[in-house]
Amino acid sequence: MVNPLVKLQKNSIRRTSTKLKSSVNQIKNMRKIYEFEVLRGLLALWVVLGHITNSIALKIPGPFPQNLNGRLAVDVFIILSGFVITHLIFSKKETYLKFIVRRFFRLFPAYFVVLVISSLMINLSIDALEGTFQTSVNKNRIALFMIAQNDLGNHFIWHLTMLHGVIPNSIAKNSAFTLVGQAWSVSVEWQYYLLIVPFLRVLTSNRFLIRLLLILFVVLAGIKWPYTNGKMGLLSSHLYLFGIGMSCSYLWRKIYFKELKISLRELNTVTISALIVTHLIFEVTLPIMVWILFFHLALRNLLQKPNQLPNPFQNFFNSNVLLYLGKISYSMYLCHMTVLYYVMWFLNKYSFGIGLHALLMLTIIPFFTIILSHFLNKFIEKPGIYLGQTLARKFR
Repeated sequence: MVNPLVKLQKNSIRRTSTKLKSSVNQIKNMRKIYEFEVLRGLLALWVVLGHITNSIALKIPGPFPQNLNGRLAVDVFIILSGFVITHLIFSKKETYLKFIVRRFFRLFPAYFVVLVISSLMINLSIDALEGTFQTSVNKNRIALFMIAQNDLGNHFIWHLTMLHGVIPNSIAKNSAFTLVGQAWSVSVEWQYYLLIVPFLRVLTSNRFLIRLLLILFVVLAGIKWPYTNGKMGLLSSHLYLFGIGMSCSYLWRKIYFKELKISLRELNTVTISALIVTHLIFEVTLPIMVWILFFHLALRNLLQKPNQLPNPFQNFFNSNVLLYLGKISYSMYLCHMTVLYYVMWFLNKYSFGIGLHALLMLTIIPFFTIILSHFLNKFIEKPGIYLGQTLARKFR
């Protein structure tokens, strides 16, 4: 006969095990939020089209920003990064060394390939820019390539560190934008990775005074840091964007694990209030508003009950094309300017009319960017991620 006490203990252990498995599965399922995968793909396209339109001086009618302004898309990417990285840190609870190894190999391999190609293509890029539409943006790009050409070794070395966004002009002039112009944000991302783990550890500690001083320092760094002026490649210029993403990650976890209960009606009210506050407080509102809307849709999908009407945007977020663009978005972001300069150089050889020239750029560049990104993601980016995961397992 089975002892009732033993049977009770076994049932208790079984229930505890089930709860632990359920919790682990919840954390694993949290890693994929399809609304954000689609957002990545749309942002990558936004950046590509933005850089094409400001290369051909194409004016977009209001209320949209002129030239599609790819910089605004990067701001949304930064908010998204703040969300994702904060979530990963709290989910994995790994050591600082493991985190840095994995994140380094997430960024560096594809970046290195594009850095080498861009460095070898400097003369071609200058020729392409000199023979195309003479916009202020293109003239500025020529000047940046010439700066890099005159001090190539120095700029290349600083780019290898991924800290080229921090380097003052006295050491390497305009280093954030010289060899791979769009990679100023890669430097910002790497700076964030280097500091975020110790920052969150202090922030979640029980020492109130230290937390208060840390928060005060971050706020002052973002507002009054003297080095920030004109320094897009410096982390302190973007602290408020990372902060928005981090705050949303905290909120998401609270709602996901049912520590905070909120109805769809309350969610709608909070979203509308957030949009109004954003409009009143921030000078540049579009990136934050885009993020708020996608975060709202992701939360709405999370809160959706089986007996409620399906989310009308569900088919959009299940689009295989957009999900795939999200998958290769980092490669797209890195390599699209390489494609742009080569296509520009090639088209300059032919006497197309301005309209046809612009139309060809708007169609050919995105097409070949997606193709090149597919191979860069498959043969460089994904193996790099796997290598980082493999190496990270060797560290305690």
